[in-house]
Amino acid sequence: MTDKEKILDQTHNGLTVFIHYIGESCQRKLFKNPYRDDRNPSCHLYRYKGVYVIHDFGCSDFHGDCFWFVGWLNNLNVRTQFRNILEIIDKDLNLGVLSNSNWERREIVHPIAKNASEAKEMPPNKRFYVKYKRYSSEDIEYWGRYGITENILQAYGVRNVMMLQSVNSEGKNFEIASTYRDPMYAYTFDDGKGVKIYRPFSKLRFVQYGNIPRPYVFGDKNLPDIGTYVFITGGEKDVMTLASHGFSAICFNSETAKIPEETLTKLSLQFMYTILLYDADETGKRESLARQEEMKGRFNLYRLVLPLSGEKKEKDISDFFLLGHTELEFRELVQKCITK
Repeated sequence: MTDKEKILDQTHNGLTVFIHYIGESCQRKLFKNPYRDDRNPSCHLYRYKGVYVIHDFGCSDFHGDCFWFVGWLNNLNVRTQFRNILEIIDKDLNLGVLSNSNWERREIVHPIAKNASEAKEMPPNKRFYVKYKRYSSEDIEYWGRYGITENILQAYGVRNVMMLQSVNSEGKNFEIASTYRDPMYAYTFDDGKGVKIYRPFSKLRFVQYGNIPRPYVFGDKNLPDIGTYVFITGGEKDVMTLASHGFSAICFNSETAKIPEETLTKLSLQFMYTILLYDADETGKRESLARQEEMKGRFNLYRLVLPLSGEKKEKDISDFFLLGHTELEFRELVQKCITK
């Protein structure tokens, strides 16, 4: 009996696999696809040649057996990476079919509440589960446009989200799944007990769950003990873009956030120049000027406005490098900024 046949034998021909990843609802005649915005139940399971197959009437490409399905979840090719798929199923369902299953999946589920009574006492945004997955080639390509490598993502605690479950303000459970067109990433804090979800192509790009640090300072743990420049940027992606080009940077939760004086005190002891590098749109210009004025007389804050239009795709340091500007050009701008 092959490993594939052994797994099918132990999972009732794949049914247990679908139940594990989708839930008991998949045994209904029709159920909602949890991996897309499926307002009307359009999925069903049926048996083909004795094996369970999933089919989504609302998405013709979403169709296959349990091996195809687990491959789709993990961005694995069912033809060329079938062994990896078998190992995932074997590990996740504790089947014990494969004795040498050593493929690292780098996935974890974070339960926030230990029991039901504890969960009821917690604010809705504190109760959440996140399931992670490996970075796909598409994910690596997206971040790589800005020079951000997988090593940088790992160093800054950024993870690729497969699925998020939480509770809304009305106390109702909801679930969001990452898709090819709507990927999700998590900036993680306190060993995953807090996350800031980033959805680059969604209308609602950011949402926070769990124990988010106060004050929120992203990148501070990656700063060197001493350096020449440190930049305060408008967002996490900008921090990592600068890191990819050899510059130190941090950001707060937004450009409108007040800068904690204790943070500026630490930066002034570590670096010769602290430079505000906010977006080149009207909000960024206004807020960076306001932060500089607030600290006048106490901290010597420099302010650099990038020579960009300020439009959606041309306003921050990530866009600056994406548009083809070089590290040398940026260093020249920095030099002009501090010698005015």
